[in-house]
Amino acid sequence: MGGETMMGAGMMVCCPACGAEWYQHYMNLLGVTVVIAACVVVLIVVAALLLLRMRAVRKQSECLEQMRQDFTSNISHELRTPITVLRGSLEALRDGIVTDAEKTHDYHHAMLRETAHLERLVNDLLDLTKLQNADFVIELVPVDLDTFWDDVVAGAQVMAERRGVDVCAHKTVSDATIMGDYGRLRQMLFVLIDNATKFSSKGQQIELVCTNDSFIVRDDGPGIDPRDLPHIFDRFQQTRYGGSASQGTGLGLSIAQQIAHRHGMNIVAYSDGTNGTTMTVENVKEIV
Repeated sequence: MGGETMMGAGMMVCCPACGAEWYQHYMNLLGVTVVIAACVVVLIVVAALLLLRMRAVRKQSECLEQMRQDFTSNISHELRTPITVLRGSLEALRDGIVTDAEKTHDYHHAMLRETAHLERLVNDLLDLTKLQNADFVIELVPVDLDTFWDDVVAGAQVMAERRGVDVCAHKTVSDATIMGDYGRLRQMLFVLIDNATKFSSKGQQIELVCTNDSFIVRDDGPGIDPRDLPHIFDRFQQTRYGGSASQGTGLGLSIAQQIAHRHGMNIVAYSDGTNGTTMTVENVKEIV
């Protein structure tokens, strides 16, 4: 009976040590399990992120491929007409189909016109390619707004006069300076002004406004269908004014918007489709 008690006592003495060892072992296993579970969760999250990234890359690749196909289709369409006119005119002149001096002159004039269109298309493409290239640097320097605006208005008056359109220009700011590329900013505004005068009727007026934070070009022409407004800055988008498609390269507004973006600006168009169009260059920042 004493031996049993001693044995029992011995067991009672040993049990706390065994329990502590077992508990430590349990905690070690639990710690390893938690680490493994955490690693599994991290791997699942990483795998999910990689999957999302792969889907995004695939979608981007599909978009780029669609853009490439659209560009090829659009440029082919733009080239087809002038090439067809040039070839037809040259063949008619070569084969002696056209011999009358007046008609020959008309054919030469048509060929010259299409050649000029091709030259403008190539130049516009080169400009757009440069502006869309992140490595292409636009030199931003202080530009005196008074001098710049006077230059723009003078050029606008020349363009408008050729089409019998009047120009009303005013500015609400003076002695101001902005940071920008003088030539590119001038090009941007001339694109907007050219469109405004092109689609204004003889005797109508375009309005040019310069404020402390914007340039505005407004015309009284037939306007742009509001459904077309979200797309007018797309490449090769032939903007329709009053139901008539423009006769440009379809790149002018794309170039103007790229120039604006390179200066931290943005061009916004408004038209109700019947009473003219307003183009506003926003976020013109004056140097304080």
